[in-house]
Amino acid sequence: MALQVRPEDGKPIAVSIPQLARLTGMSEGALYMRANQAELPGCRKIGARWLVHLETFEEFLKTGINLDA
Repeated sequence: MALQVRPEDGKPIAVSIPQLARLTGMSEGALYMRANQAELPGCRKIGARWLVHLETFEEFLKTGINLDA
């Protein structure tokens, strides 16, 4: 399956938790813990895989406001 990208900037729409860990420098364990507690903005579990919507996560990083709450 090809990773979908936003046409305007070429960034992926969503990434896996291991990919997000590499992008942010955060530990996978901390990200999975927050995902399982429903505290990771933009995160959704699809089947057995967690995906994080980058635009939502980036907005959270900028503002500190969880738009999923």
